[in-house]
Amino acid sequence: MTASMTGRTAHQSGVPMNRTEQFLYYGGRILDRLEQGGLPLRARSLLFYERAVVPERHAAPDSAGGRIIGPVSEEQFRAFRWAANPNVVRDALARRGTGRRWVIAARRGEQMDAFCWLEADAADMFFLDMEYRLSVGTHYLARVWVCPDHRGHGIGRALLLAAESLAADVGTTSLLAACVPRNTAMRRLFAELGWTYQQRIDYRRVGPVVWFRLRPASGRSVHVWSHSAAARLLEARAADAVRN
Repeated sequence: MTASMTGRTAHQSGVPMNRTEQFLYYGGRILDRLEQGGLPLRARSLLFYERAVVPERHAAPDSAGGRIIGPVSEEQFRAFRWAANPNVVRDALARRGTGRRWVIAARRGEQMDAFCWLEADAADMFFLDMEYRLSVGTHYLARVWVCPDHRGHGIGRALLLAAESLAADVGTTSLLAACVPRNTAMRRLFAELGWTYQQRIDYRRVGPVVWFRLRPASGRSVHVWSHSAAARLLEARAADAVRN
């Protein structure tokens, strides 16, 4: 690693990191070392949203600011150039779910400016250290990421609309998604596109001891002390979304 005169640190690939990325990167390295030593630490929260998929709704636009928006193969995804933090793409490939999935990308030729994943059968909630089964007819919208240099131009909106269009084409009836509480841009986008806030999940872990608090939009909070119990509650909530 080398530091420039501007205080920006470069990855081994040569792509610079801003201060927030530096904090997350080095903080992650420290947590990785603790986990390797047998003491994983977690203090995380996610907000969950749901969206009924209506086949008659207008399809997503084919482009946003000159970018082609649409599904691509995993091989194409691997081959695209990504101008931002390369760890984002590597993590998306390494931490995808075990179920059927599609990649949706915004691209200009071989340059990829944004992407997201649709997962079926199972949702990979690596942020909460677990995976849970999805009901038939439900897809999980995961890893929505827009290159920092291209944010604020409607690309994220186009990605979500394209994901909904693809989901309708393959017979999906319900979409689920999540974001961290501090991601105000994503929360605002969900609201603008008609997604419904479902619940907040707070997760804490110290070594083998885990704790979850599920706080639904209405009703009482639920506390559980294992990943399996939390997964069962999420599976039940996803099934309810399909029935309703």
